[in-house]
Amino acid sequence: SGIQLADVSVVGSTGADRIFTGLGSKIDAHEGNDELFNTDSLGNNTLIGGIGIDSFYLGHAQDIAIGGSLLANPENYNVPTTTALKDNILDKFYIDSSLFTQGKSLLTIADFNIGADQIFIDGVAQTSEWPILKNKLSLIGVNVNAAPHVDISKSNFKFKINPGFKDEYSLNSFYNDQDNDPLKLVIIDAPTWITTRGNTLVINAPAAIKEEDLSKLSINLGVYDGKVVAPFTTKLSLTATAVREMEYTNSKGAKSTETFRPASGRLDTVPELKRSEIAPLLTTKPANSNLEIGKTSVSFNIKPSTGLTTASIAMNLAPMIDEINITDKKMAYFSTTSPTDGSAPIATTFTYDPTKKAGAKFYDLNGNGIAETVSLKFIDGGYGDKDNIKNGVIVDPSAAGAVTLSPVFNSTGSVLTVADPNDKISPAAVILRTSMNSRTNTVNQLGYVAFNQDESSTTITYDNLKERANILFANLESGDMPSLANINFNNDISVVNGQKLVFFEVVDTTLEKLMAEATSVAGFGSRFRTLNLTGSTKTSTATNGGNTLKIDLIDSSLVIGDLISAETQESPIFDFTSLSELSLSGTVTVARESKYNSIVGFYKIENAAGAVRDSVTNMLYQPGDAGYQAAALKADNLYSSFGSLYAANRTNSTTNLAIFSDAGILAPYARVTNTGDIFFAFGKANSDGLNHFRALGSNTYGLEDLKGGGDQDYDDLIVSFNFKLPTA
Repeated sequence: SGIQLADVSVVGSTGADRIFTGLGSKIDAHEGNDELFNTDSLGNNTLIGGIGIDSFYLGHAQDIAIGGSLLANPENYNVPTTTALKDNILDKFYIDSSLFTQGKSLLTIADFNIGADQIFIDGVAQTSEWPILKNKLSLIGVNVNAAPHVDISKSNFKFKINPGFKDEYSLNSFYNDQDNDPLKLVIIDAPTWITTRGNTLVINAPAAIKEEDLSKLSINLGVYDGKVVAPFTTKLSLTATAVREMEYTNSKGAKSTETFRPASGRLDTVPELKRSEIAPLLTTKPANSNLEIGKTSVSFNIKPSTGLTTASIAMNLAPMIDEINITDKKMAYFSTTSPTDGSAPIATTFTYDPTKKAGAKFYDLNGNGIAETVSLKFIDGGYGDKDNIKNGVIVDPSAAGAVTLSPVFNSTGSVLTVADPNDKISPAAVILRTSMNSRTNTVNQLGYVAFNQDESSTTITYDNLKERANILFANLESGDMPSLANINFNNDISVVNGQKLVFFEVVDTTLEKLMAEATSVAGFGSRFRTLNLTGSTKTSTATNGGNTLKIDLIDSSLVIGDLISAETQESPIFDFTSLSELSLSGTVTVARESKYNSIVGFYKIENAAGAVRDSVTNMLYQPGDAGYQAAALKADNLYSSFGSLYAANRTNSTTNLAIFSDAGILAPYARVTNTGDIFFAFGKANSDGLNHFRALGSNTYGLEDLKGGGDQDYDDLIVSFNFKLPTA
């Protein structure tokens, strides 16, 4: 039997209830398979099915029927007290059309779950498409609201977070609404450091939070359409990558997903791509230059990693060159400042500058001859940091540009000027290829120091070596060597149009060792040489009684291998952080000229200085610290995707690499099986304090396999990688 109620609030039993509403009542059937009637209603009732398979027998009255439950504490979300909480249990709504009265207020079904709930009109099950059914019901006095649908594949979706940083995720793709109602993300149950903004989930995880803490968290969210909240759960885990994505709509209305890959440091804000009506202006732009700066700018804040003053990020170039014709042009990059009066932003050069060892480099990753990626390296409080304050946060608003240039070489003594004679001001990137033309009988390092065109002195000093020296590679001796087939000895570099370069050679030692042993260039003695130049407008050679270095002006961008080896100086490292979440492949060539058997592997490092993290204690070990070797060789720090690399004596072999991704930053180590010695990429990590690896070219290095340095020929084992993106 049933009861008819008026002006009351009732909660049903856990069994099967049968309730008839009268006037102004709130009826919550609670649990069980209940029957609720408003066929004699006088209006203003709320009928709530609760848990169970509930049946609603409904006539035309100004009532609200909810198949699920009411949302608890609606005041927390600034929503009406009649807001429903969707469930996924079958509910049945039986509509009696004979009770329809023209002009009477509508009956509302607040949380109809398409695909789960059922509607009957005069006893007949309705199977029409949703828009048709919705219209049909409106004609008999029923306003039915489709509850938002949450993609089932997103249930328990795991968001990656960075402790101590802000992470933001747009959840627009997680749900949809058949009524096309505007949707809003709400938090049902979550820690206070999780908030929402529209449909964006904002996570400010505490710096000290750990994975085991995250596994215990309950993260319950919901999507609200104005009448009902559809709940769903998510999880959090610590991220292995800081990659961020955002949507961009270009000048023609085409949408794309743009990827931002921090290589060093962490994003502190979500990157923003914005198009303006006015392009930034370069105040020093020459009158005869066709330099064009894009109207799309990117802005974000990035924090350097602990102990560092630089931060790097790689991103897609396409939005930055929207509406710019880059065909046969050189690329440039700029920091921007927007005046408060609405006038054009002011552009300041941020193209990669070897005098600062920071700025923007342009890369052709897929090998089609056109740069599609830009890598930005900032200095906190310096180059590229808008606030000019060394405060642990780098502020970047910036834009790309392109200009027609015809740079040439001008060699005078030891100074190589790289500039377009008709435009020495436009700060575009110019690419040079350096290689070995002839070798001497000692293993020497070759490098360069860059000078800006307004610097009158181009004399290499101890101080500018300390600040500006760039090591290109070391040579192999001219004597007994293995076959060098398929081994890369080139190194491509990026300079700014108008800059001057002076090349040097360090004889039979390293620049690092010279700098440690002396306090002036004069103190280096005969072990340091400035090279003399000869050549043409496109090619030059540099020598001073030792190796002969060849420098070519090339009309192309840097490539994927240059990005991976960009941080290699004294010690060879492979930095894949700018390629996070991308699949890579390639080949590796191994050659040997030694009676000893050496096996080369790789271990994970935290930065270009070679720091290693112990995953158990979370301690960071620097090369030279007690415990460094043990931490580096722990199983979770070893990288196995390249396998163990070795070769028989006086052989050379090339093999294909298996497809890999997310390798982070790697350094090589070698195990000499005959002696049991293990040598690391960083001299301070070795028992004899010596560098046993030398960079011989981009992603190529040589090994000296004897403790104490042996013959120091660095050809005992030569390993050369050629990385690429896999072809389809």
